[in-house]
Amino acid sequence: MIPQETEEMLLSLIENELSSLHNHYLQRAKAVAHEINPRLTDEDLLNPDNFPDIMQDPRYTYADGLAAGILSAKMAIKAAIYSGSKD
Repeated sequence: MIPQETEEMLLSLIENELSSLHNHYLQRAKAVAHEINPRLTDEDLLNPDNFPDIMQDPRYTYADGLAAGILSAKMAIKAAIYSGSKD
């Protein structure tokens, strides 16, 4: 068993790394989307299903899917940090 303080520090480091990865893949998805349609705004990309040409590009769906999965992992880490701080 590792000390609570060490566990919280490790979880925080993991959360920070996941944030960096999430941002990287989010930016990658945006770059691909803008290659296809340079007029798209960040708001447009909140609903990429409205743009079939974007959704048909496997580079976009891959980067967007990774960003979503990493965000899920980050939320799980945040939950672990929060639940650990209540003890």
